[in-house]
Amino acid sequence: HDIGFRRSHEMAYRPMCPNCDGCKSIRIDVERFTLNRTQKKLMRRHTELMRLVAENGATRESYQLFHLYTKSRHPDGEMASMTPSDFASLIHETAVDTHVIEWHNMSKRVGTSLVAACITDVLRDGLSMVYSYFDIQDKSASYGTFMILSLMEVCRRLELPYLYLGYWVESSPSMDYKRRFQPAEIYTDQGWQALSEL
Repeated sequence: HDIGFRRSHEMAYRPMCPNCDGCKSIRIDVERFTLNRTQKKLMRRHTELMRLVAENGATRESYQLFHLYTKSRHPDGEMASMTPSDFASLIHETAVDTHVIEWHNMSKRVGTSLVAACITDVLRDGLSMVYSYFDIQDKSASYGTFMILSLMEVCRRLELPYLYLGYWVESSPSMDYKRRFQPAEIYTDQGWQALSEL
């Protein structure tokens, strides 16, 4: 990760497309990050959510949330057709320390309490958000942003300097939210550089 690679199952990879270098690894400098007013409000809103590490990340409950999310957000993608076995291999077939971090709504009285989860790799210098998924019914919940903020808390507790967010593409509206977490750094031919300076 410190030279721009990502993980899928047991493979480490980095996009190498001819005549294109648009996909840049992005990470947040956790110690220098400070919450803005909107982010503070979001954290207060979700005080009923309990964060925990799933003992067995490939649970039926987690798979169901993953399946609903991918079918809605990425219906044509490879992940939308994953079986429970495929999902389990994504979590367990790994050469690094991988966990599923879950957030449960403890005030929910009916149905599952699981509202968000993130497959997360523990690295020597940070946490890497391999894939996050959440309940898409409440569009104002901003679970994606909340999980990033919550995992930065975990990084601080573990004294890990960075939270890795995967790839960032400047021209992609769906990835522009990552710019909101400053100071962010992206990996370039010159190494890690502040996104704000590019």
